[in-house]
Amino acid sequence: MSIEHIIQKNIVTINSDATIHDAAKQMYEKHVGAIIVVGHKEGKKKTPMGILTDRDIALSFGKKGKIEPYSKVSEIMTPNVVMCSPKDSIVDTIKKMRANGVRRIPVVNERDQLIGIISADDVIQRLGNELHDLSEIINLEIEKEAYISSPVEKDRQLNPQIKIVI
Repeated sequence: MSIEHIIQKNIVTINSDATIHDAAKQMYEKHVGAIIVVGHKEGKKKTPMGILTDRDIALSFGKKGKIEPYSKVSEIMTPNVVMCSPKDSIVDTIKKMRANGVRRIPVVNERDQLIGIISADDVIQRLGNELHDLSEIINLEIEKEAYISSPVEKDRQLNPQIKIVI
């Protein structure tokens, strides 16, 4: 199963020369924990250059003891961001997240242009729904077995002329 149908397309982006204050304000207003830092790379528009998370801001503050709100996003963002394609499988995406220690991955098209983002939360929600659907099969089988095993149903199977009125 590919991630194509579970990627989030409402992405919050910011330019690398924007300030940490600008980024934090956008994160607050848009209720997101990450902003994709975009730029023009080799003539390509809207190419992810990095990612800035609320954790990056917290770690920077913890390390330095203060944050200069008007310093550039590029100073604390995670550069060389790990990216994936909408055709990547959920399993491959999970492996990529685990191997790189990240919870969010920008999704790009064949021209490396940003088209979405996928998070561990998105994957967990999708897999949770799939597991729920699978558990419903088990519940239906149990109900079916209980019905077939009932004394009334057994009598009806032995004597099909018996009509059961409920």
